[in-house]
Amino acid sequence: MASTTTLLISGFAQAKSAKDQGKYEGDINNLNASLAGKQAEDAYLRGRESERRSRINTRQTIGAQRAALGAQGIEIDSGSGADIQADTEAQGALDIMTIRNNAANEAWGYDVQATGYRSKAQLARMAGRNKAASTLATAGLVAGKSYKENR
Repeated sequence: MASTTTLLISGFAQAKSAKDQGKYEGDINNLNASLAGKQAEDAYLRGRESERRSRINTRQTIGAQRAALGAQGIEIDSGSGADIQADTEAQGALDIMTIRNNAANEAWGYDVQATGYRSKAQLARMAGRNKAASTLATAGLVAGKSYKENR
């Protein structure tokens, strides 16, 4: 009878350990998902800051062009002077789109990682519960067999 009780207690302990392990792994994966989400948010924010700096640089470049063109006596609001500034503005807009696209792609990658971590967390918890249930069932069968043999 003592060995049957020992088998049952051991089975319960193993089952609890399996469930706790699944919870622990789930918690770690949820933490990783949270961190990946923060990285995605950071990527967006860095992208916005890069956009802001790019706009400033473009405006500064156009200002320098206007000053240089004016100093050379070239009309800055028409003809080739205006064309130079328009080209610079178009290049600046292209830079902004590239920065925005790169930031979105980086953030998307982190969002995908976060989703993967959340899925792993769910699977780890389910695996822990399943292993615990299986361990309890096995312990019950072994204890029952031991009980019958020792009667």
